[in-house]
Amino acid sequence: MTGLMASAGTLLTLGISLLICAEILMRGVFNQPITGMTEFVSLCIVPIMFLTLPAVVFTGKLFRVELFTGPWNSENPRHAFYGLFHSFAFLAIVAIVGQWAYSEAVKAWVTNDYSGVAGAYEIPTWPFRWTVVAGLFAVAITCVAMILRDGRLLWAGRRDLHTILLAPRPLLFVGGLALFALTVALLPYNPLLIGSVFIGWLFVLLALGFPIATILLGLSAIGINLIRENFRITEVTMGIAMTKSIGTFEYAVIPLFVTMGLVLDRSKLGEDAFHVAAHFLRRARGGLAIATVLANAVFASVVGSSIASAAVFSRVAVNPMMDHGFSLRRALGTVAGSSVLGMLIPPSLLLIVYGLIAEQSIGQLFVAAIIPGLILAGLFAVLAYLLAPKQSDREYASTSDEGYATLGTSEILAKIGPIALLVATILGGIYTGWFTPTEAAGVGLILSVVIAFARGSMGIKLFFRTAFEAGLISAAMLLLMAAAGSYTRLVAFAQLPMALNQWLVATSPDYYTLMAIFVLVVLALGAVLDSVSIILVMTPIILPMVRQFGADPVWFGVLLVVSVEIGLLTPPFGMSAYTVREVLSDLGVKLSDIFLGAFPFVLMMLLMVVLLILLPSLATVLL
Repeated sequence: MTGLMASAGTLLTLGISLLICAEILMRGVFNQPITGMTEFVSLCIVPIMFLTLPAVVFTGKLFRVELFTGPWNSENPRHAFYGLFHSFAFLAIVAIVGQWAYSEAVKAWVTNDYSGVAGAYEIPTWPFRWTVVAGLFAVAITCVAMILRDGRLLWAGRRDLHTILLAPRPLLFVGGLALFALTVALLPYNPLLIGSVFIGWLFVLLALGFPIATILLGLSAIGINLIRENFRITEVTMGIAMTKSIGTFEYAVIPLFVTMGLVLDRSKLGEDAFHVAAHFLRRARGGLAIATVLANAVFASVVGSSIASAAVFSRVAVNPMMDHGFSLRRALGTVAGSSVLGMLIPPSLLLIVYGLIAEQSIGQLFVAAIIPGLILAGLFAVLAYLLAPKQSDREYASTSDEGYATLGTSEILAKIGPIALLVATILGGIYTGWFTPTEAAGVGLILSVVIAFARGSMGIKLFFRTAFEAGLISAAMLLLMAAAGSYTRLVAFAQLPMALNQWLVATSPDYYTLMAIFVLVVLALGAVLDSVSIILVMTPIILPMVRQFGADPVWFGVLLVVSVEIGLLTPPFGMSAYTVREVLSDLGVKLSDIFLGAFPFVLMMLLMVVLLILLPSLATVLL
């Protein structure tokens, strides 16, 4: 059942991308826009998430910090113990949201509620609302099934149950939850105190391995209920956060860009970009390393994902570099380090997430990131040149057995043409105002699918498997953003932004001191949290303080993304490092080699952070 519902969500995503392309064509060529397209797409976003969410929950795809639990394995009895708590917590959240969603669906059916303009076009909302109810019901059934599965697993190993329960980590886990319950019971009524304490517990529960969305939603529900002392307000607030807060046209950019990125990953465009760059740099010192950096920059301009970049260039760049004199550590570090360009050079998924949460123009964020992205790519290229062994590419320049050392003009055009077409279409369309970032994502998805099939790198089965995988990732991200919306409401109810502003006025801290503290906090979080989660957690807290200093929120978004991306290269979380190790597992790659090899790139990123703080115009000069 979960697979069928997720497939329906995938098809709906592909459908809205086709609708967006059709609307752009009708509007641009015939001056006849499709009436109600924006409203229809907006209504589809929440159903897409809830149709796919049961599969996300069942397959364990929810984002979590795994330092405490280790890599999640549903067959592990110790994880089954943790899983029982996770499932019960998420089931409680679904019950709260489901009650509100059901009442909204009934009201939409009874009142014949619609979206649009009366007399012009009216799109009934009840089919979409009942789809959300069906998705929540399926999630509840999935949670119950997981509780039964984990219970059976623990019962099957009941002879060793005492060993599991009395181990230090399970005892610490249960003790932490008991202490949280005691804290909630003893908290006095003080909105500011409740909000502050719950921010502290946010990080404790993250460390205990709860799914991040579950923590944000659970703390929001409990905190809002403590502050407002009215369960109906809690129910409505959580329901709005889980549905209406992400039910806008702008949020369609998430599933569309994620699907496009995975399709392009399977299309081997990154490999082609590397081959072309290596061809032109074959006579330069460190040419292969510089080619990896430049190819990452080009690939980033169409994919917008550091993890995808790390996976692609681990496959195509590490072995050639080692064949031409690079040490394994240096090759690994170059691939992992340069992969972070994927989240800075537009279109960037992190900039999109920040823009949606901070309510800033995604187009302006993309423009603001151009110069910092090019500067960072330049710094990486210079670093690759300086660190390259002196004789690394002399043999490479005269060989042709690589298959890409002596490319002809037609081969170069064939390899770089699709990338150039995508860049010109997506970024050119956004910057010229031809279409919005969401429309660009829809056009880019369809264009990437056409390119993949035309190149013969993707068939029907691989395409639907890729789209299904993208659906799971998108639903997990949308859930995380909805959870962040509820967390933002808790922060507002607790009056934390007002208190922070009063503190700033009273203490007048030095601007650069505040920026230094901010960067250190983000770097610390990068050691345990993924990039999206850091942005969702930190933006509601830090952005009001930054605005108090009169800083540009668009500049801050670029600074935040660069700072957050450092966490991809630093232990213990270091997602880019883990991705490189996973792809090259057959080489017996050690994480320590990747982290040490990427350390010079971390220094370059810290230099970029300093430049952005000292010279904000780097991000705002093109605005």
